[in-house]
Amino acid sequence: MKKKKVIVVVGPTASGKSKLAHEIAKKYGGFLVSADSRQVYRGMDIGTNKDRGVTKLPTYALRATAGRRKITKRYENKVTLTTENRNIESQITNHKSVLSQIINYLLRFTNYVLRIANLESRITNKHFLIVNGVEEYMVNVVKPNKKFNLDDWLRESKKIIRNDDRLAVVVGGTMLYTSALVDGYELQGGFDKLYRRVLEKQLEADGLPSLVKRLIEIDPDADKKIDLNNSRRVIRALEWHKHGGKIKNNQQIEPEFEFLVLGKSLPREELYFKIDNRVREMIDEGLVDEVKFLIKKGYEKNSPAMTGIGYRQIVDFLEGKYDLNEAVRLIQRDTRHYAKQQLTWYRRDGTIRWISSFDEARGFIDEFLTSRSGEHHGQVNHDRRGKS
Repeated sequence: MKKKKVIVVVGPTASGKSKLAHEIAKKYGGFLVSADSRQVYRGMDIGTNKDRGVTKLPTYALRATAGRRKITKRYENKVTLTTENRNIESQITNHKSVLSQIINYLLRFTNYVLRIANLESRITNKHFLIVNGVEEYMVNVVKPNKKFNLDDWLRESKKIIRNDDRLAVVVGGTMLYTSALVDGYELQGGFDKLYRRVLEKQLEADGLPSLVKRLIEIDPDADKKIDLNNSRRVIRALEWHKHGGKIKNNQQIEPEFEFLVLGKSLPREELYFKIDNRVREMIDEGLVDEVKFLIKKGYEKNSPAMTGIGYRQIVDFLEGKYDLNEAVRLIQRDTRHYAKQQLTWYRRDGTIRWISSFDEARGFIDEFLTSRSGEHHGQVNHDRRGKS
């Protein structure tokens, strides 16, 4: 049976993967599916980088902001031409300064009111975003106090991909989400992270044959059902049996779709520089106000979404544990550490095609989309634990 083709764009936070995914979706007439475990929460936009490219103000407000200098300049020219007296000119200069301040204040106030209204809407309404003309799904799915796990994301994401004929471009840095989708993870009723860790440590220490031996002892016919040279599928089969599942010959653990996985690369020094800048931009854009709003709505600091990087530090700042500069420093540090974890995870995957730009990606994409199912060289059909 011919599988639907799906493109997955991965990479560390701030690497530019979202921009790349948007370019791909726009060029090939597709749509986006967010694979970000925090973007599923409504009202959490600035801290999750959800609103990049989304118009936050109505057209009239944007026009007013863009025309602010023109308004002030027109006023300046008019008053300068009507006076020659230095004292009067000095007084008018003061009036111009006051007028400029008033205009700035009104625009800031308008922006604040509209942002609060926008946050209120996102808390109460379930919808997708349109970012730069491209639909993006799996954002604003649940309220911040609701749990939303891997099984939830897989179920909803697969339904969206399956029911839309257009090209799906999955993008996000939640490593477990993208890996589970590509690997065909289908466990029901939760995910045993501790057991997965034990298996991965055994793989690193003793190699794949030790896991294969363990699986064969449980299921002597495992070689007829899955590729025993693929460590990810061996681990998944062991997990399946751990949870009481059985794999039948006609029920192989195979991904539902055919994937091309692209990795957005960036030199580490440049990546860390972008992370630090992004954090400062989030503060400037109103991250503190966003957290205040969520707290006012009754979402406590231990809510599932509020424990993420950026939110927990701002909560601590608001509680007086440290000042804003320290909060910014901690967010930058923790985000850099998370990016390092992402890089370590993805670099283990030998199937990822690492690229630095859309132009580099086009060759892989064109080959993937024009090849017959199963013939693409980059298809995920071998050991995903291979070294890059």
